[in-house]
Amino acid sequence: MWLCTTFGFFSIVEHAVDRDSVLVRARDADHLRAISPKTAIQVTPDRDYPYRVTMSKASLAHLLATLPEEITYTNFKDAVDTKYGSNWYARALHRVWHVIYSFAEPIRPPSRTDDRFLKEMLR
Repeated sequence: MWLCTTFGFFSIVEHAVDRDSVLVRARDADHLRAISPKTAIQVTPDRDYPYRVTMSKASLAHLLATLPEEITYTNFKDAVDTKYGSNWYARALHRVWHVIYSFAEPIRPPSRTDDRFLKEMLR
């Protein structure tokens, strides 16, 4: 599972040994600190996600159940831009949005603005 929030991007997978736990992985340690400030972060610099925490599936369920309380914005991209400006995370989220948008069934013809936006985000 991938989870994009205003406070971080996470890749969540079942723990390989403890099937009642998950690995919550991130590319930025601060993202993990935002969701689990008291948990020791495992550093794995040779992996695609260099930071990880282990949590029980029950703890993850509780975390996911509380996420709606964090939604205090009417536009996710604007909230990310306000928080991060144009740092790597905000740019990455905009790229994800545009790629997913490009797969949508067209309900309007694409505009030249869409093409320029994609080229800008991909450079």
